[in-house]
Amino acid sequence: KGIAFITFYDIRDSIRAKKEMQDRVIGERPIDIHYSEETNAKEKNHATLFVYLKGVSSSVNDDQIKSVFSKYGSVRAFRNHRTSKSVKFIEYFDIRNAQRALEELHRTELGGGTIEVEFSQHSSRTNDNHEKDRRHQQQQQRHYNQQYQNQQQDQQQQQDQQ
Repeated sequence: KGIAFITFYDIRDSIRAKKEMQDRVIGERPIDIHYSEETNAKEKNHATLFVYLKGVSSSVNDDQIKSVFSKYGSVRAFRNHRTSKSVKFIEYFDIRNAQRALEELHRTELGGGTIEVEFSQHSSRTNDNHEKDRRHQQQQQRHYNQQYQNQQQDQQQQQDQQ
């Protein structure tokens, strides 16, 4: 028996690890890999930055903003706020890049205004694709639990027969 929790800085590494290690056998047992959900997403960031463009000229376009933030690492997603053109969400693959961008870009000048940066309370990693992954993982967990229960029942029956 055993459970291990592994944290990755870069989501691409976690995806690659799952792909390469799922069902590998260690000590005669297959590895079953699942992504865990944060119990309190507000306490844990997901490499997504909330960016407020305070007084930034409307001539500054999304490509220019992406370029500024891309200097700190590969950007996984760039989204505009539903109702405000001055709010952007920028998600990095690697949480360390998000941290560095926050530290170096918060309250800096852009297009005659100021960039305000903080970690987002909501992550685009919890979007529809992640939700599908989560549902798939839950199905797998239910299947695993059922197999385990069946194994336990079989063992109990064998013991009862002896």
